Amino acid sequence: MTLQELGSLGEFVGSVGVIVSLVYLAVQIRQNTRSVRASTQQAFVDVNASFAGLLISNPHMAQVYRTGIDDHSRLSEDEQVQFDMLMVTYFRNMQNLFQQHERGVLEYDVWEGSMRNMRWYMRQPGVAAWWETRSRMFSARFCEFLASLAEARPSGPTPGQGTAAQPRTSADG
Repeated sequence: MTLQELGSLGEFVGSVGVIVSLVYLAVQIRQNTRSVRASTQQAFVDVNASFAGLLISNPHMAQVYRTGIDDHSRLSEDEQVQFDMLMVTYFRNMQNLFQQHERGVLEYDVWEGSMRNMRWYMRQPGVAAWWETRSRMFSARFCEFLASLAEARPSGPTPGQGTAAQPRTSADG
């Protein structure tokens, strides 16, 4: 075997090594992307469970929530602070979800359900009035998104509509 043939063989083996490395990296990136998406979704589930748990475990907070989404001006000053914190928490979480969606790390099904939920919230009189006074706390892009979402016609049932088999409850929001 000549030196030139050995050189060609070395180039071939090196090329195969590069291809194998690229395939390995592609597999690793795909697995990492799945892991990031799973972690993002789990964090979202945990936050929602915590929010719901607050309302489930505290009847007074549930009353503040129900009254506030209908007409937050009917709440006492202390209850308005509680409702304000509930809404800040909810909308901060939704802004985070919006940003995760923009980054492409959120499964579409999670995003689609969350959009319906946000649309429902934005159409509640007490929430809409609250948003008018508090929207400056959030990013301009998120505010624009919510404005377009509130104006859009829903595609399918929203959390507040319910169905014959599932009547509307305040827990739907």
